Amino acid sequence: FGGQTQTIKVGSDNSFNGGLSLGMPLVNAQLWQSLKVSALDVELAVEQARSSRIDMVEQVTKAYYGILLAKQSYDMFQRVYDNAVENHKIVEKRFDVGQVSEYDVIRSNVSVQNAIPNVIEAQNSVVLTLWQLKVIQEVISLVVFTLFAVLFVKGDPLKWNHLAGFACLVAAVYFIFRK
Repeated sequence: FGGQTQTIKVGSDNSFNGGLSLGMPLVNAQLWQSLKVSALDVELAVEQARSSRIDMVEQVTKAYYGILLAKQSYDMFQRVYDNAVENHKIVEKRFDVGQVSEYDVIRSNVSVQNAIPNVIEAQNSVVLTLWQLKVIQEVISLVVFTLFAVLFVKGDPLKWNHLAGFACLVAAVYFIFRK
């Protein structure tokens, strides 16, 4: 080439090369099966939570209506007792003037004495149903507070004493509602 030498520079200054390879199977039966099972587990957990909520609402409602019934029973038995006492006073006055026999006085006294256990039982029933409602409300508030503390306040993890406390709460509910 006219006596001149020409050099060709060979190198990689302006050469770029790249590659990417991704692979995914189109159908993976095991993956689909595990997703299906996971979805069923989530659905089961949701239904169990819903069932638990319904049971709790039923327990609170039952305890509340139990209190109303116990109070009305107490009022009714108290009125029966007051009526028996008034009747006994009337019979005693009539006995003093000679209008009724001693048998009628004894019978009215027995009626008063028979009314006393019903009043006491109804009074105890009011106290018991109030305690049942208080225990249910306390358990609900403690469970909600504990769930909030564990899930949202990242402090101390649950320890054995927390679990022992929950066991005591469950035992308290069992003994309160045991018949």
